[in-house]
Amino acid sequence: MNKKIIIHIGPGKTGTSAIQYWCNSNTDELLNQGIFYPKHGVDSNNIGSGNIEAIFEKVSSRLFELSKNKLDNVMMEFEQSGAHTLLLSSELFLTKLAIIKDAIPQAEFAVYIRNPLDIFQSIYNQNVKRKMEVKPFTIPPKFKNNLLIYLNRSIEAMGNSAFHIYPYDRGSFESGSIVTDFLSKVGYRGGHDGNKTINRSYCYEAPELKRFLNKFNIGNINKDLDLALQSYSGGTKKFRLLNKTKFERLKSTTLEELQRFSAANSIDSLTGLMEQIRSQQYDSVPFIRQGTLTSEFVSLFAYLNENYSVLVNKLQSIVKVSSALSYFEVQLCDLLGILKKDPEITFCCLQMKKIRSNINVEKSVDSEINFLLQLSSYFEDMGDKVSALHFMKAAHSKRPKGPYIQEKLKVLEAV
Repeated sequence: MNKKIIIHIGPGKTGTSAIQYWCNSNTDELLNQGIFYPKHGVDSNNIGSGNIEAIFEKVSSRLFELSKNKLDNVMMEFEQSGAHTLLLSSELFLTKLAIIKDAIPQAEFAVYIRNPLDIFQSIYNQNVKRKMEVKPFTIPPKFKNNLLIYLNRSIEAMGNSAFHIYPYDRGSFESGSIVTDFLSKVGYRGGHDGNKTINRSYCYEAPELKRFLNKFNIGNINKDLDLALQSYSGGTKKFRLLNKTKFERLKSTTLEELQRFSAANSIDSLTGLMEQIRSQQYDSVPFIRQGTLTSEFVSLFAYLNENYSVLVNKLQSIVKVSSALSYFEVQLCDLLGILKKDPEITFCCLQMKKIRSNINVEKSVDSEINFLLQLSSYFEDMGDKVSALHFMKAAHSKRPKGPYIQEKLKVLEAV
């Protein structure tokens, strides 16, 4: 019987963690059907780097070098196992295809292609989680699908037969599961539970909170914070950060690139995925503008306080309230428990201090109240009743018994 070596390369956001979790937990089941999958380590959320260190040596945090000794050991274990297929999985293999193919000429690469309309937002959330991103979500004006470009070059160099390209399309998965779908493609047939959620996606609220906290010195607790937010199962699950214009532009570009890639490499497996993208409607998922305080934030903070109180205490000592914060961020500070007054009043006072320092207004208590009143009057004259009310409330917090302030507050609240 001919021996097969299948290298699963992901890429990211195509169910790799779920595939690896099942394979790593069921090595005996796989071996019973002739598939040898070397075991590997995972973290407390059952996430790891897969089999990269089965054949590569980790030189630094981001650098891996092929290890002849490790490769020889894996090949020896594969031979001794009596299996007909060696299966290795790691997203880190993706940039090392030429090295692997040179060392293992018979290697075949399995890769899933996912709709970039879905994956961009997922990658952004990942960058917020792990790479301390603080900027709002955006996409490049001239989008290029680097995965397709890289695969196209690799196919040209190694030949079409070295690649098995599958659509990451939930509608076409065998039994509706990415795990079931993948296992069927590597030759496994049998009952299994492939429905366990691994590497759970963030809801809208979790990355927005993390994006704010990334502005502070949270390096020592970043991993704990990530695990805490990752474990939260509530929040707004279906949301879109991309506006309609950018969505339609990305959709058109995506279809054009997939069509070119498929035609150039005689690939017909992506037809269903392209049809799914073509039929995707913008309004099927609600758009949420970043910086919007949804009601679900209250539940998120309640969960953190109940299950991660030590972490919350650390965050309370790290996060600093300043005039550089937006009103949304001041509201998050209030939910975190580091404001002594109403977040609306706090925000107005902070902005008042910022404006006053810029124009060198004196800093007595009376001058603070008078300046707040002047700001309220200015916004009222400009027709901005909301801002006028905000600053009047801030003045009222400093002089609650002032008759003019009390009367003016009633007028503004009645508008």
